[in-house]
Amino acid sequence: MGPVSEIDDPTLGRFKRTRLVNGNADEYKGTRAFDGHDVEVTLLSDDKRDVTATLEQARLLYARLPAVMQRVRTFAADKYVKHYNDVWRTDDDEAMTSERFLEEFVLAQLMIDPTGDVTLWFDDDRDFFAGHFVEVRLNPAAEVVSSDLLG
Repeated sequence: MGPVSEIDDPTLGRFKRTRLVNGNADEYKGTRAFDGHDVEVTLLSDDKRDVTATLEQARLLYARLPAVMQRVRTFAADKYVKHYNDVWRTDDDEAMTSERFLEEFVLAQLMIDPTGDVTLWFDDDRDFFAGHFVEVRLNPAAEVVSSDLLG
């Protein structure tokens, strides 16, 4: 499938082509509900501007997303709760707990490329990290590769 202006996938929903990335790949954006929140989903085409492989990877991820998300969110809580308490928390703030992290931080954005690499961005309504997102990158097997605070 070459460049198209819109994708309507029965599993993933509707995506609109939004821009050309680096002159040789298309970006498609859509919104998908997950865990009670709207998540912005971005699909990247390959360098021939074909999005078929990305759609296949996205369908595979979607089928296992609840289990993947549980593992990813637990990883993020383990990494960032102590960091918040040691670095970001002021004297007026309550200490962060893993339970609170899991309640407050929700998946806001997800991007998947044709190889199956996935980037997830988590956000909260209270700006615990001063507006920074928690970014988690996954390999095609949905294993955590890296994680950072971005913003």
